[in-house]
Amino acid sequence: LQGSDIDSRVLHSARDNLSHAGLQEFVELQQLDLADLGPASSPRGLLICNPPYGERLGEQQQALQQYRQLGEKLHHNYQGWRAAVLAPDPSFGRATGLHSFKNYQIRNGNLDCRLYLFELTPDSRVPEKRSEKPSEGALMVAARLKKNAARLNSWLKRDDIQAWRLYDADIPEYSAAVDLYQTHRGLQAVVQEYAAPKTIEAGKAQHRFNELCTGVKLALELDDSAMHTRQRQRQKGSQQYQASEQKAGQELQINEGPVKLWVNLEDYLDTGLFLDHRPVRKLIASQASNKRFLNLFCYTAVASLHAAAGGAQESLSLDMSNTYLDWARRNYELNGMSPYRHKLQRQDCMAWLQEPAQGQWDLILLDPPTFSNSARMQDTLDIQRDHLDMLNAAMARLAPGGLLIFSNNLRRFKLDPQASQKWQVEDWSKQSIDPDFQRNPRIHQCYLIRHA
Repeated sequence: LQGSDIDSRVLHSARDNLSHAGLQEFVELQQLDLADLGPASSPRGLLICNPPYGERLGEQQQALQQYRQLGEKLHHNYQGWRAAVLAPDPSFGRATGLHSFKNYQIRNGNLDCRLYLFELTPDSRVPEKRSEKPSEGALMVAARLKKNAARLNSWLKRDDIQAWRLYDADIPEYSAAVDLYQTHRGLQAVVQEYAAPKTIEAGKAQHRFNELCTGVKLALELDDSAMHTRQRQRQKGSQQYQASEQKAGQELQINEGPVKLWVNLEDYLDTGLFLDHRPVRKLIASQASNKRFLNLFCYTAVASLHAAAGGAQESLSLDMSNTYLDWARRNYELNGMSPYRHKLQRQDCMAWLQEPAQGQWDLILLDPPTFSNSARMQDTLDIQRDHLDMLNAAMARLAPGGLLIFSNNLRRFKLDPQASQKWQVEDWSKQSIDPDFQRNPRIHQCYLIRHA
């Protein structure tokens, strides 16, 4: 008996289980990637496999690719064997490219699955169909992407942009955003589906999303490994739209102007970089020289990287999430930032702002979430309801002659008139939108606030 998995933690648990059962001497375990699966060690045997289903953030394209890879490995390396493969639905079974002589509908935890059985012979391979022509919809998407790319090309080159939005539901039937990242592993595409109306049948929505992905690959000449998808599927139970507990560790390095940072295109709802706030970060860099910078709700602290690159004297970045603060630390290490001059702290920003002032800051970024009811916070946060109290507390920390940059992503946000009566307020929303987001100018609101 032999077993393998790519995750060392899982193998550790498996060894513990074998030890408790007294079977450790009968089973050999190894850490192995499916791509490295070699020839069979004997002429006959049984191979059982339960590949990932792509439930994490709807990454079905990558999961289907793994089933195709598994089918190829079985056909070429395991002739004479029998195989049993778990799959979430028939499309994954078909992706193996193998004839199944029997399949069973079973439950795997809370998921309905199928167990496919294969006799691996020279005839077990399903004959490959001649490649079909792309659909009219895929060709239409590809044409729009090429048109957008031509429009943005000179700006991208002039400003050396390495992460940008290429498409934002330009064609209403293909409702998704397409973001591109020029990483140290080449160009990568993130395709994030917007929630389809309930009136659109789920199968039709899936078909359109597949056409969209095909259009992206056609226009940009990308293969499946460079495609990263996020689908908002109508799921229930353990299939909810959420990040996996077991991260794939797909961190890639990119540059934004003078700073380097890590993005993760696989494991989270967001990649670690809010593309629409690029002009805000550029403004911070231009204003930061010899300033004290405070970054509230800092996320992965990319704005703080730009403040440091712009010559900030010191900075303090606050967030409630340990995940994002750890990510920020890795960003700091990548840029050689001093942890003594540029500090990260886990704080409830609302509560921290209410504490007695312990110093003032020359430059403050206040970019809160639209809504939060985190259990770690003392109260819920509603940006429309709470923004004036938040601004009062933040302005109490702003030094004379300083600048507070207030941004949020509530499309229907209305700034309380009292703000303009108390402070000097400039609506900077229009200037904060780069060419790649001009199709969606309400993606965020941005205000520059100074003491009167």
